[in-house]
Amino acid sequence: MRPGRVQTCEAAAQGEAAAGESSGASDTGGWLGTGVSDCAVVMAWAGGPRTPKKQRGYGYAYQKLRKALLPQAYGTPCSRCGKPMLPGQELHLDHDDWDRTKLRGFSHRECNLRAAAKKARAIQLAAKMAKTRTGKPVHRW
Repeated sequence: MRPGRVQTCEAAAQGEAAAGESSGASDTGGWLGTGVSDCAVVMAWAGGPRTPKKQRGYGYAYQKLRKALLPQAYGTPCSRCGKPMLPGQELHLDHDDWDRTKLRGFSHRECNLRAAAKKARAIQLAAKMAKTRTGKPVHRW
């Protein structure tokens, strides 16, 4: 495969099977739970098809609740940073970081997206650490 190209897990497995190689999709060593393959972790950021909104926690009930509560959210503190949420600012009805069935309350758009980026990066780093099998970071200099 050429550098810089993303290959799906299925295509990688088929190519390796044809070449007689073992699969590179190994278990992450318990960092993300048992049975979570490295390939599954990489593919989460590869731009594949998105899960439907309802399965991600943004179904009709969520949208209806957000629309009903949004006017009262202005003037209250952000659930992430504690600063007041002012009219004109974009607000998100924020889910809990690790349990999407729980709602934290409203937060600034920037605060919510920053938290999501931190979580995504932590998952990426955990998968990378598991690949080294030593638990030590891989330095590339």
